[in-house]
Amino acid sequence: MKTNRLLNAFVAGVLCVSGTYAKLGGKPNVIFLLTDDQRWDTLGCMGNRAIKTPNIDRMAEQGVVFDHSFVTTSICVTSRASILRGQYMRTHGVRNFVQPVDAEWMKETYPAIMRKAGYATGMVGKFGIGADCSVNLKEPGGVFDYWKPFTGKVTGQGKYFPEGRDGPHVTDILTEQACTFIEQSVEKGKPFCLSVSYKAPHGPWNEYNPRYEHTYDGIEMPVPETFTQEAFDALPESIQRSRAALTSGAAARENRWGLKYNPDHHQEITKQYYRLISGVDDSVGTIRKKLEALGISGNTIIIYTSDNGHFIHDYGLYGKWLMYEDSLRVPLVVYDPRAPATLRGSHLPEMMLNIDHAPTMLSLCGLPVPESMQGCDYSALLRGGKTSWRKDFLYEHTYGQYPGDIPKTAGVRTDRWVYMRLFSEPGSPEQLFDLENDPNELNNLSGNPEYANVLGKLRKRCDELRKEIPDNNPDYDEYNDYLVLDTHRFEDHAKPMDLAASKSVGQTFRAETGFLQNVEIRVPTWGKVGVPGQLEMELFQEGTLLGKKTFDGKNLYNQVVVRADFAVRVRQGGTLYLKLSASGTRRNCMAAWAYNRDVYPAGAAYADGSPKNFDLELRAVFKKPAKNKGAM
Repeated sequence: MKTNRLLNAFVAGVLCVSGTYAKLGGKPNVIFLLTDDQRWDTLGCMGNRAIKTPNIDRMAEQGVVFDHSFVTTSICVTSRASILRGQYMRTHGVRNFVQPVDAEWMKETYPAIMRKAGYATGMVGKFGIGADCSVNLKEPGGVFDYWKPFTGKVTGQGKYFPEGRDGPHVTDILTEQACTFIEQSVEKGKPFCLSVSYKAPHGPWNEYNPRYEHTYDGIEMPVPETFTQEAFDALPESIQRSRAALTSGAAARENRWGLKYNPDHHQEITKQYYRLISGVDDSVGTIRKKLEALGISGNTIIIYTSDNGHFIHDYGLYGKWLMYEDSLRVPLVVYDPRAPATLRGSHLPEMMLNIDHAPTMLSLCGLPVPESMQGCDYSALLRGGKTSWRKDFLYEHTYGQYPGDIPKTAGVRTDRWVYMRLFSEPGSPEQLFDLENDPNELNNLSGNPEYANVLGKLRKRCDELRKEIPDNNPDYDEYNDYLVLDTHRFEDHAKPMDLAASKSVGQTFRAETGFLQNVEIRVPTWGKVGVPGQLEMELFQEGTLLGKKTFDGKNLYNQVVVRADFAVRVRQGGTLYLKLSASGTRRNCMAAWAYNRDVYPAGAAYADGSPKNFDLELRAVFKKPAKNKGAM
């Protein structure tokens, strides 16, 4: 990656001292437009004949389209962190919605680097990282001069009609904020970097702007070729029983999985999704008109992409998360007015990733790219230069609210092959698809002896990439070196144990091996921000204190996962006791999740030292004996 970066920088330097670049002079402005849940094939310039996106299509005609653009993790929170830092999930460490990032984490994001170099920086819309409470947004907001993120308790998702149905649509609000920031930057005479993070077309899809109500009247919506019972039945069982296979999107999982073919429903929800995208398209048109009116369109780069794809009944699924094409492939249109005229309207075949945008934006602005960024700088390709490019990439996805919620995946994608391993399903089943002969990913070749050599090479490549890319916040389910005890069940946490109502609460559990790595619990704070006091976690075995960890209540937000890395030797088979105590807090501020029944037969919850007939939600990670070590 470092070699590619140096080569790209050299090519960029040669081009910058001659031709169009030198004539313009000064630093270019950059606008990064990010949609939410937009699949790759929902633009006219990507061959979709039903959708109406004239403004983005016009920008594509004047710029460059990358036909093969992907995300390294298909979920919004992780993808956004990857975009900001140009890193894989395993390196930047953001794996869930409740994990906030601080000022130190933000230092090597592209807006922080550009601001330090004299750029005015702005961000409007969905920040989406650690956004359960607005307090999580304070530190990351420090790298922006203009900071208008969504706030609230819906994981920073915002609302389509924040002022009610009679008020403006959020896409229009973001457009107005974007134009305001651009005007202010021009008045100050500063180059700017603006990030516009749309809510659209994330659900709920029926909350589109009413002015698009009749946009798709009489137009037949595309139906996936894989929207069949046969395609659904061919999926691994863990996917068939996952959140992606819910028939209604309702919270209750019991007996709601499976494919339900309803053509009319498919037509309607697809039109809703398209209406939201048409709203974004109008926003792009308005922003470009503002640039022209201010006389800066000739020196402003625009990048348009999405945080992940989305299933619309492909294989009978809904959502994203998985390693299939419709989930991890996204649109990518780049408009650089300084680029050679011969490139305008080009469709380039190189394999782009979301981790590539940060180093590219920095390079386009003549700024050094930090070694911490793992993406590749594609600026040379935008200038007609030639450079070697990646032939494959690692895909990883480990988020899940409870065991079985979403299969945890690692895999490798090449130009031709897709290899994936569902490591959270018993036996870690594998899938292998030949995109050249099976573009719909229907024929799993992993069990075909004719493809054993291909399978072996990709399996090895997957493990190589997993080892090469630093894992700074491991999900221990991924590694055979560890055994994970998880008492999380999909049912209501009907007994939140108020940590201020007892001197202590706790949970007993069995020592599955001779070494305990860490213990995780969820500590709801009922939405309270800056909870007073402290949370103390103590680990005992048969009365002996093995370790103690203390957490500041000010850092405990709504339903945050608290992990104590004890890393201690224990007596295998013995009983461990995790004790939780809160000091300096008050009632209804801090609790531990609990159930109405015993979900873990080998343990029990305690309150003030007395056993109860229910369990706390708990996740414990044990290290396996050395003889059982091995690659996943």
